[in-house]
Amino acid sequence: MTWAHPDDPQYRVCILGLTQTAPQEYVVEANPPGGQDEYRYYNAQTFLLDDDGVIFIQPNL
Repeated sequence: MTWAHPDDPQYRVCILGLTQTAPQEYVVEANPPGGQDEYRYYNAQTFLLDDDGVIFIQPNL
């Protein structure tokens, strides 16, 4: 997925919160038009994307 500026409402990017487990991670949800919805997990200390940090959301069919 190509990320655009998060202030552009058509890309529907939002911060969902901070995990309670160690290491703490920020959870970012992205719902791009014509793309696949996903959650991304970023380390709260380094702000780097977790190695297993992208979860694709399957649409309800």
